[in-house]
Amino acid sequence: GRAFAPVIQKVTPRLRLDIAQMIQDRDQVAGEGQSRRITAWMAVMTQPYGEVRTLAQQAIGLYAVARGNLDSTAGASGVSGVEDAIRNLWKFCEAEIPDIVAEINETQDIQSGSMDVLGDAIDRFMSSTSGST
Repeated sequence: GRAFAPVIQKVTPRLRLDIAQMIQDRDQVAGEGQSRRITAWMAVMTQPYGEVRTLAQQAIGLYAVARGNLDSTAGASGVSGVEDAIRNLWKFCEAEIPDIVAEINETQDIQSGSMDVLGDAIDRFMSSTSGST
């Protein structure tokens, strides 16, 4: 079974605003693109029962989905494919940008400069794994 991830209440106000804006921007997408987006959101907004995710893990997954990075994964392999990609993304971020992962977990916030670095890391991860845009 799946449980609703507690992320939205916990995720930082700045990230929430950013994500809300991205959702609005991306909601102009229709049709197949929209169904891929909904699949990606399902993966990040719910989690397998008993799985514990750190705040940073939740925030990283949300940010990647909000940016549209996981749309093609969602189209190709559904919720479980997106979850696998997000798990690999966590490992990548923990290795590549450990200071930002720590910043989110320790302060429950993320500075805007760190958001840019996180976005760059997500892009690097995506291009290294799939060759998707």
